[in-house]
Amino acid sequence: MTEQRTVSTDRLVDAMEEAFERGQELTLVITGWSMMPTLRPHRDKAILVSPERRPLKKNEIAIFKRPDGHLVIHRVIRINEAAGTVTLNGDAQSWTEDRDIDSLLGVAEAVVRKGRRISCDGFWWKFYVNLWAVTRPVRGLLVAARRKILHTGAQPED
Repeated sequence: MTEQRTVSTDRLVDAMEEAFERGQELTLVITGWSMMPTLRPHRDKAILVSPERRPLKKNEIAIFKRPDGHLVIHRVIRINEAAGTVTLNGDAQSWTEDRDIDSLLGVAEAVVRKGRRISCDGFWWKFYVNLWAVTRPVRGLLVAARRKILHTGAQPED
């Protein structure tokens, strides 16, 4: 079993850089809610690799360092190579944020859900990602409805 531990942001960035320099991947347990329902916190993991090993593309999950030093794992919804920026969006969010491409630390090659590794190149993964991407304009409503159903015990009407 892989060792799991909590580390500071600086130590995580160092560990990521060390792993990537050796051509290895780094497994990161998801702790935030912004990528729900794709990634569930404290259950799912992102298998990250260097941007050199997996070039960044639209709809990829990637980890970036914000100017305030916080790390964020979100989906890339747009790449503006001329401006050197990317637009990010958490799967549970309707708003976006722009980041400099230089703040990219790693790209997800796979995710681990309930102990099962799922390639980000797989047909069903890409199908789901593309389906979820078209919901962005109404995503806030979908997430709120799901939360209400799950937390109130209410059942959808037939």
